[in-house]
Amino acid sequence: MSIHISNHSEISNRHRRAALAVVLLVASTGIGTGKLGATPLPPRALTVEQAVELALAHSPVMAARVAATAAEDARAAVARTARYPGITLSAGYQRVAAQDPLELDLGPGSTTLGDEITDVASVGVTVQQPLFTGGAIAGVVALAEVSAQIRMHELVLTRRDVIHRTRAAYWEVVEAQERLQAIRDRLAQVHSLVRDSENRAAAGVLTRSDLLAVRMSAAETEMQELRARNTLDVALARLRTLTGLDAETPIEPVSDVGETVRGGAGDLAGEDEAAIGAALEDYVARALSNRSDLAALRLAVVAQEESLRSVAAERFPQLSAIGSVSYASPAPNEFPADSSFGTTWSVGITGRYELGNQPRTGHSIRAAREDRSAAEAQLRAAEEQVALEVRMNYLEWQTAAEEVLVARTIVAQAEENLQETRTRIASGTALRTDELDAEARMLEARLALTSARIGRVTAWETLLRSTGELE
Repeated sequence: MSIHISNHSEISNRHRRAALAVVLLVASTGIGTGKLGATPLPPRALTVEQAVELALAHSPVMAARVAATAAEDARAAVARTARYPGITLSAGYQRVAAQDPLELDLGPGSTTLGDEITDVASVGVTVQQPLFTGGAIAGVVALAEVSAQIRMHELVLTRRDVIHRTRAAYWEVVEAQERLQAIRDRLAQVHSLVRDSENRAAAGVLTRSDLLAVRMSAAETEMQELRARNTLDVALARLRTLTGLDAETPIEPVSDVGETVRGGAGDLAGEDEAAIGAALEDYVARALSNRSDLAALRLAVVAQEESLRSVAAERFPQLSAIGSVSYASPAPNEFPADSSFGTTWSVGITGRYELGNQPRTGHSIRAAREDRSAAEAQLRAAEEQVALEVRMNYLEWQTAAEEVLVARTIVAQAEENLQETRTRIASGTALRTDELDAEARMLEARLALTSARIGRVTAWETLLRSTGELE
């Protein structure tokens, strides 16, 4: 359905004004587009620590790791029960066919042995305690406990990964916002310059080519602003996904890159970032000591040793103490048998030795030793890789700190150049296009400084992550 406003006499001017008012009302209120009455959500102020807390609570990977750790702890508890004695409680009842008592002919008379038995019932308890297993039980228990510890270290590693990704996403949003603000500041200046240039061109004091150069600069800055807004939207979407916030919730980061970063780095906003922190080899030593993945690999070596002990236990006999008590009718040790209940007990030692399994056991032992050697080699390779990673991250952090110093110098130089250009324009020795170039260089310097500041913080946190200290 459409609204047609005609010039025919049957539609008065009053009707046309009323129709136009309806159209304007629809456009302004959003009737028909689902936006009627919609109010924008207030921005949510969010610190980097709060973002990390939300991410840890929301992360499905963390939830899976926590569940896996709890399951491994439960399995370790099950394995410990192998040390306890096995207790078996049994009970039974049977109705059997009637059986005549046994009669013996012993000369002058006969003797009847036992009663007619039709009911058989018993209640018993058997206890079996392992005495010697060649280390099999100890190996199984130790292996289960080591597996639980490995799961715990994997949980810690996952937690640090979530923290690192969330902090990186947070600083990405901060950088995108600062870049967008810098470009918008520049855009406002360019628009003002365009209006001034148009007035000057109309007055005949500015050439057409200079006016076109100003308008082109405005178009280029608008394109930069469009790209910066898109970058910010993507960064916000990533941060919302990590923190579990609603897709429509505006986020306002309130943490600044100049704040003190945990881990002994000091105030990274100072001028001596390259001198902050310990020496390179100290960071390497801390990584070898703190990394959860290395701790898990060391425990994997221990697990292979316990597995070897469990396999080797098959070379030895298995001894157990066993005892039982039963209360039954007919009493097993009563003669002649009758229908009365009686108590019977027994105590002894049982042994088992799998003689035919010895060849298989020998091959299993060799395989377990090779597995242990492979785990040790994997640990050594991982330690070398971690040391290399820390050295690379340390150098990148040092470089990022130096880049901040250089970027600040460039900003200062760009500001001085812009002021000098404006002074020359006022004196008539420079053109407006020169000011455009100077302002463009000023914008590039500000954006470079923003990237350098964020890069320094992310490089520091990456170094902390590689040392296993990012919390």
